Amino acid sequence: MKNFKQYIAALSLLAMASCNPMHDVYVELDKDKLPLNNNINYTLNEADYKLVSAEALKLAKTSQDSALAKSINSKQAFNDTYKPDMFVPALLAQKYPHLGFTSTAMVTYNVTNDISDNVLKLQNLETQILTLADYQVVLGSDSDMDFFTPLYPANANLAKVLKEKYAAITKDTVMHIQYNYIESDPVKDGSVETLSTEDFEDAVLSPSSLPGWVVETPKGPKSWVAKKYDNNLFAEMTAYNANAECESWLISPAFKIEGSNKAFNFDMAIRFYTHGATPGLKVMVSDNYTGNYTQAKWTDVTSEMDLPAMTQEAFTPTKSASLSAFNGKTIHIAFVYNGEVGKTSTYRVDNVRLQENTIAYINPVYVKDVLMELYKGNWSEYKYGTVLSPSDYAKMGATNSFKDQAAANAVLPVFMKETFPYVTTDGTKRTVIYKVGSKTNVSEYTYTAGAFVLNNNIEVKTEQYVRNETKWIFDPSVTFDVNNEDYTVIVNWVKANKNPYMDPKYDNSEYYFGASYKYNNFNHTPAKLIEADERGDKEFAGKEMADVMKTRMIKCFAEVLLPAKYPDATPLNGIDTHYTAKYLVYDGANTYYTMKFILTGKGTFEYVEGPVKQ
Repeated sequence: MKNFKQYIAALSLLAMASCNPMHDVYVELDKDKLPLNNNINYTLNEADYKLVSAEALKLAKTSQDSALAKSINSKQAFNDTYKPDMFVPALLAQKYPHLGFTSTAMVTYNVTNDISDNVLKLQNLETQILTLADYQVVLGSDSDMDFFTPLYPANANLAKVLKEKYAAITKDTVMHIQYNYIESDPVKDGSVETLSTEDFEDAVLSPSSLPGWVVETPKGPKSWVAKKYDNNLFAEMTAYNANAECESWLISPAFKIEGSNKAFNFDMAIRFYTHGATPGLKVMVSDNYTGNYTQAKWTDVTSEMDLPAMTQEAFTPTKSASLSAFNGKTIHIAFVYNGEVGKTSTYRVDNVRLQENTIAYINPVYVKDVLMELYKGNWSEYKYGTVLSPSDYAKMGATNSFKDQAAANAVLPVFMKETFPYVTTDGTKRTVIYKVGSKTNVSEYTYTAGAFVLNNNIEVKTEQYVRNETKWIFDPSVTFDVNNEDYTVIVNWVKANKNPYMDPKYDNSEYYFGASYKYNNFNHTPAKLIEADERGDKEFAGKEMADVMKTRMIKCFAEVLLPAKYPDATPLNGIDTHYTAKYLVYDGANTYYTMKFILTGKGTFEYVEGPVKQ
């Protein structure tokens, strides 16, 4: 075989003797059976990245440029500053100097990705912990349960809580929510400790005096007075023999409330009950009484104490009324008697007790962390990511965090597979929030060949280069599988533009194009399409369904998906850039098809061919 340099020399001589020197060189080379054009496949190796890194360093102008140039060698990957098309043509020319016009090369290399929008969305989220007031949105304003229960589970009620809690938020967002829950019906147990008692033992009978207490009587001739029976002093009020409407207030000394578990009750006796269904005594609490009871705000707690509507001769303790709403405040308690002719029951009050209520729910309380998304005014669990809860760490042999990144990397792929069991399409990405020590991390995993693989932001790309008359150039033609995110884009377009074609039951499917991001396919079952077309534009009338669906599928890719998926795609001079979509159709059986389009302008595409059955 002749030395290749001899042919280069021959080229310069032939240039002076022929108007088509390349033709003569090709003929000469062909005599030695050197391939002038070929279709090759090449994968960059470690030596290639080292060489490219050195060439990139020559171009560096700043320290940041230098760091990026060096990273090509350390990461074995190109980046956004030093891109493959800047170096691969020269690399091909060096490795394949004999290949000429019309040769193609499918070149495989690594490219450092930008952090995905999904990861960016979940970075730096602060944990939002639900409060008692949040649970009361569904459990009732008088509930003391700061957890969801089997009767009020989180999956059915969390969205309602968040809608109330974040009513002012209107922009689509994702939040990290932490809530408590129990797995069985709530059960209480515990004890009550009496902190202080007002027992009226220093009361004076004649003239009547109740030291420390204030008596106010806005109506009638009768008031609260001191009484004694069986060596026990107490306060008494009755409208007996008044022959008029009576109202009298008995206001306690001040109580300082410290702590949210305080309550009070008292002993009560009732003689000659005549008030009917409605008791004649109300129990009120005020935290702003300063001497004028008419100007104070009073809270009625009578219903909590369950006062009997009947004669009760013996002193009996009432139920306790909670003072949790008055934590940190000074309160006064008022017993307000109302009587009139025919309603003259005698009420006796004794031993007003301030208590510390240590009764608590004994159910095990579990903590759950979830990602919740507000989308178009509705809250739902975020389907593209998850966050680890204490129970998740426990199952993986950790306590609320991993000891190091290696420990996390070892178990998280299994966790992702269990968390997203219905993900079956290669290339589908899901994100997880977790802790390593005290640091919160966000990692993205890509479903690949039946498993979730950590996305280290290095993407393996195989792209085409072509040899023109003078050099190798990048050919950006793209072939891709339609994935879950793509089907979601299509369904959302139909929802916004062809809403009658949406599935009446499920928000994840439509029957204009037939896309479903639940099943990741196009459903072209005739009955489904016809039913939707009757709700919609009736395009099938008088036409072949196959022709209509072909037109729709062309529109689906050329006008909906490709512009959304590749909005910045721009034609290169002299190169036709094709985009080939591979997608799954269900019409009683599953079949893959492809459709090809050509890039005609920035983010604009025209149909070329298809559908082609695979």
